Amino acid sequence: MQITIRISDIDYGGLAAKGLPAILEDKIDPDGKLGKILSILKKLPRKAVSATLKILPQNTKDDIAVHLTQNYTDWLIDAANRFLSGKEISLSVDGIGIAKNENIELTLGMAEIDYNAFVMSAYPKIRNKLEASEKYGKLFALADSLGEDFEKALRAALEVLPQEKKDEIFSCIVSIYEDEIVSLANSFAAEKEMKLTFAGIEAKKI
Repeated sequence: MQITIRISDIDYGGLAAKGLPAILEDKIDPDGKLGKILSILKKLPRKAVSATLKILPQNTKDDIAVHLTQNYTDWLIDAANRFLSGKEISLSVDGIGIAKNENIELTLGMAEIDYNAFVMSAYPKIRNKLEASEKYGKLFALADSLGEDFEKALRAALEVLPQEKKDEIFSCIVSIYEDEIVSLANSFAAEKEMKLTFAGIEAKKI
């Protein structure tokens, strides 16, 4: 499974200016399209970078944004795992990819998932969410009143569920944390002056 975070509202000039040191040290193929553009940016005064980016085609600006954002992958993996650890969620991120689809997307690759441990670690959040639901609140409160018996039954059910259903549960739980994940990503972007905004998430099966 992986979690995809959509990126929007990119300040291309600000991102390029912030990433200028990385551009100057870049080992990208100088003969490729992106390499040729970056080689031009390297020669420009810092203030001229932003103005130059404004006249480039949107696809080219997106390619540059993807390339520059890759410089933050190690920091992003660390931030994601600190978030999961702080929430005591049994899940870890072992890789990050950045690609351009309809939007520029940041993809968090999950290490092997222990679904039983993951669901039980997220259980308090799930309980709070469902208890507040008009549709499921009373039913969930009744099940929750069973205490350890309910948890044992839940663990046993998770053991025998087909993988497809486990993946659906994973996606549902991730959606419960969406606001917190997006907020964390945007706080990180602001801290690192990445000059972009994260907009929403989606869990997908690889």
